[in-house]
Amino acid sequence: MFSILVAACEGGTGTSAANLGSPVATVTIQIGGNNSSPTPSLPGYWCGAWVTNTTPAYNAARNIAVYAKLTQNVNGNPMGVGGATATAHVMWSAANIETYTATTTSDGLAVFPVSVANKAYAVYTVTLVTVTCTFSHSAKQLTMQPFVCYALLVTDAFS
Repeated sequence: MFSILVAACEGGTGTSAANLGSPVATVTIQIGGNNSSPTPSLPGYWCGAWVTNTTPAYNAARNIAVYAKLTQNVNGNPMGVGGATATAHVMWSAANIETYTATTTSDGLAVFPVSVANKAYAVYTVTLVTVTCTFSHSAKQLTMQPFVCYALLVTDAFS
């Protein structure tokens, strides 16, 4: 919780914008206290997904990179989880959903090269991408809930 109290003081008679006198300014910053909520602990595992360019120009010969990162909380420190299977579902339209699969690197990163070939109909639309990570831990198979990132095609119709 972050609180700030700013107080302004009047200089009394005879003061103006050019001559403020010598008022004492007071700023109080109170961090903590009894009214703050505790910081939640990190989950055991988490996954995030993103694209570095959310509005790429349409070019049928190019792929758009969708990234995902699977991270584990190890004694309060984030560590990438390697060897996990990551699956991205790209929803170009309700009738056209493509699936891409990648394996995370030792630092937990997965990269999906999403093809935009024959997707001119997706220009100026929002394309939903969900990513699910599946991996084994202590002889148990774990599946992360889908994490969502969005890609918007296109700022320029063709380039």
